[in-house]
Amino acid sequence: MDKLRIYLVDDHKLFREGLKLLLSTQDFVRHIYEASNGREFIENLSFVDCDVVLMDIEMPGMNGIEASIEAMKNDRRGSERIFVEKFRY
Repeated sequence: MDKLRIYLVDDHKLFREGLKLLLSTQDFVRHIYEASNGREFIENLSFVDCDVVLMDIEMPGMNGIEASIEAMKNDRRGSERIFVEKFRY
C-alpha cells in the first residue's frame, strides 16, 4: 500500500500540531501538510499533492465547506481526493 500524503486544515494551531504529531508516528503516512484556514489551503493546494484532507468546518475567512467546494472545482489532477471535515459542538 502506498503511504498517504495528508493535508491538515484547522485554525487552531495546537490541534493541528497534536494531530500532526499523532499522524507522524503512523507507518501509513508519508507527508503531512498544514494550513490554518480555507484560503491558505486553496492558495497552497496547487503546490502540494495530497491524498486525504482533514479539515475543520468552522474557520475564519473561508470555512471548510467553501474551501472543499473550491478545491474540487479547481482540481486539475484528474484523480480523487478524500475530504474529512470536523465540527466542534
